[in-house]
Formats: sequence, structure tokens, C-alpha cells
Amino acid sequence: MAFFYCSGLTSVTIGNSVTSIGDMAFFYCSGLTSVTIGNSVTSIGSYAFYDCSGLTAVTIPNSVTSIGESAFSGCSGLTSVTIPNSVTSIGDEAFSGCSGLTSVTIPNSVTSIGDRAFEGCSGLTSVTIPNSVTSIGDEAFAWCSGLTSVTNLNPVPQSIDSSVFYYYNFYYDSDSDNFIPIYNVDAVSSDTLYVPAGSLAAYQAANVWKDFGTIIELSAEGNNENGDSTATAISAQNLAALPIYPNPTSDQITITDDQWNAVGAGSARPPIEIYNVNGTLVETRHATSLQGNTINIAHLPAGIYLVKVGNKVAKVVKQ
Repeated sequence: MAFFYCSGLTSVTIGNSVTSIGDMAFFYCSGLTSVTIGNSVTSIGSYAFYDCSGLTAVTIPNSVTSIGESAFSGCSGLTSVTIPNSVTSIGDEAFSGCSGLTSVTIPNSVTSIGDRAFEGCSGLTSVTIPNSVTSIGDEAFAWCSGLTSVTNLNPVPQSIDSSVFYYYNFYYDSDSDNFIPIYNVDAVSSDTLYVPAGSLAAYQAANVWKDFGTIIELSAEGNNENGDSTATAISAQNLAALPIYPNPTSDQITITDDQWNAVGAGSARPPIEIYNVNGTLVETRHATSLQGNTINIAHLPAGIYLVKVGNKVAKVVKQ
């Protein structure tokens, strides 16, 4: 609890001599906006950055192998996080309550996602679960009200509890003197699930997974030797999130990135590249051919696409 409740702390650099960040090390440092974690850190303890609501981004170095329980829970200002390939487990409630989180990259090294790991991340619209994940904890993505698309790259559907993706309320049971959760079984009925080639029937028969409104099988060419789709590999590059709306969409998308829009119309803007789930470049749009910031993609088949502009990318669900 080295900096427990230091609300006036605004930035911190953890040097390369430090090997672990202890439990509750920066607990409730609400003024913390910047943190640099050294390359020698191997573990981030429980509640290490709990309720650091001013933190907007964090880079976890490749030396880290475990992220503890509630390590970043309540970091409501956090908008993006990249978990390195060294991490094998994401602890219970590790990112719960990160309501501002819009982008998360889970690497192919992770084998387990803890209970309530991303609970209440209402800003998440899509998530990709790599084929290395064999265990997904209860309520791992509960109350992720913005989630509309899930890509699961494991050919064998994980056995999961009905609470994983659902919203829930409580009612008081006077007989047991307990509050009992009521799960909304329709939470994923309008969402899309993307699964590996050859596994469609398995997911259609699997508990919870079968409840998704649409289940789409990825083509075999979309998976590389690491089990990731090529498109996932593109999104896992060191690229920032590209703000786009609406998403999902059936006809057009609008780029709302301030940096891109500030350039103004014309050749100075970088081209817009659209990739399919196989990682194939579908088309390139040059800024000079656009009317404003809107791109018509009505002609594209339904599915997941990556829209890349310069060093920014967005995963778009085309309905």
C-alpha cells in the first residue's frame, strides 16, 4: 500500500529495478493520469490501481505474466488497454467498472479470464477471445451493455455460466435473507458471434453460446498458425482506436476522429483501408473521393471488417 489513497498523485514511473507492483499499491489514486510500468515488472497485484479514475491509458510491458484481482477495477477513465503476450491469466474483476474502455486486446497467451474480469465495461462494443482461452469466469462480460459482437477463436466452445454476458438485477429473498440475481436471458439475442471454421454446429449446440442472435463461421483462411485471425493480428498491432459510428451498421459509417478531421478534405488525409476477417485488403478509399467524413459500405457483405486510417483502426460490424 505504498501510495494508498494519494489522490494528489498525477503521474508515476515505475523503474526497471521493480519486479512486482504490490497489492493496493496505488489504491484510489484518483488524480493519477499517467503511469509508466518498467520492463522488469512481472506481476501487477490485487487492487494495484483500483479506482484510479483519472487514468486514461496504460501500457502493460511484455514482462508481466499475471494481472491480479481488481488490479484496474473502477478505472472509469481508461479507454484502451493492450495486454501483452506474456500474460497467461486475467484476474477476477481485473478491469471491472472500466466504463470508458472501448478497446481491449487479449493475446493468445491468455488461458483464463476471471470472474467479472470486464463486468460493467459498458463502452466495449466488441471483443475477441483467442483460441488459447479455455476458462471464462462467471459474469466476465456482464453489464457490458454496448457489446454487440463477440469473436471466439477457440474451435471448442468453452463451458460457461449463463451469467457471462448477461445483465442482471437482484431481488430480496426473505426466506434465505439474501439478494438473488435475476439474469436477463435475452442479453445476447441481438448480438453476433463469430466462430472458427468447422465449429458452427458445436456453438449452435453449446449452452449460452447458442443464445446469440446470429452466429457466423469464419473462413478457414482467416486463421494463422497462432490461432489468431489475420484481421485480429492487424488490430493487435500498436494502433490506436479509430472512433467510428454507427457500429454496427448496415449502410454507412462516419469517422469522428478529431486528428483526421482537422486535416480537412483533400489529398493530405491518409487513405482509408478496409480489411475483411481474412486480413485481405478489400478496398482503399482516398479522401479526395469522399463526401465529408462518411463512407458508404452498403455494398459489402455482412461480417466483421477492420477500417484502418494511418495508425488508427476500428473493428466494424457490417449487418
